[in-house]
Amino acid sequence: MSTFYSRLTLLFIRFFTWDRALDSDGNGPDEQPSEDNLNQVLDVTGLEPSEIARRNTIYIELRSKLQRWFRYHGTKALKSKRPPRRMQTLQFYSKLYYETRIKSTVDAEWPKVVAQAGSKGTPAPKRLKHQNAVIARKFAAETPEFQAALKAQRDAEFDEELAAWKASSLDAMDGPKTAEEFAQALEEASTWIHPLAESLHKRLGLNVSILLTGPMGSSGGRIDVKG
Repeated sequence: MSTFYSRLTLLFIRFFTWDRALDSDGNGPDEQPSEDNLNQVLDVTGLEPSEIARRNTIYIELRSKLQRWFRYHGTKALKSKRPPRRMQTLQFYSKLYYETRIKSTVDAEWPKVVAQAGSKGTPAPKRLKHQNAVIARKFAAETPEFQAALKAQRDAEFDEELAAWKASSLDAMDGPKTAEEFAQALEEASTWIHPLAESLHKRLGLNVSILLTGPMGSSGGRIDVKG
């Protein structure tokens, strides 16, 4: 499982602190943040529930921002011919938090699971099955606010990836050449323009309008606007 964005998020928080992580001005300590014991950044021992909830929100939002930055400023082109799929909630939770909240429990409990199976004379379960059980248990223990924020982030990232995939797919296609092809392309545009606008609205918090203007077959070839 990829831990790049989780590690980067923790380094960012360690560098700018929890209070400035989402509103940093680019100025931090002179020394680079240490990667030693990064999980200490997530230590909430002795904190009030409201502060724990605040930090959960900051972590999710910051990780999403960093992921978007790398996605749009990276050099790899989107090559997949298949549309992205919306992750299951537990899969998305594991992607974000496996290293920081789940792995230690999986590793600690696994020898006991194997020993219990041996004492009963039965084969040990697949480690993946044990891992999935721990993931489900850990997620169920999270607060309702945390679960809702995580699902919202999952949905927003999916909308963004789907819009990017559709735009990339269109770039790879030959443009319409006949009146019928133009009409069909215009009709199909409604299936991906709306998700793109919705994704921009969610990400930027701004009202988004996309207008298409030009000769429209439905208007007898006259210049018209479709939005």
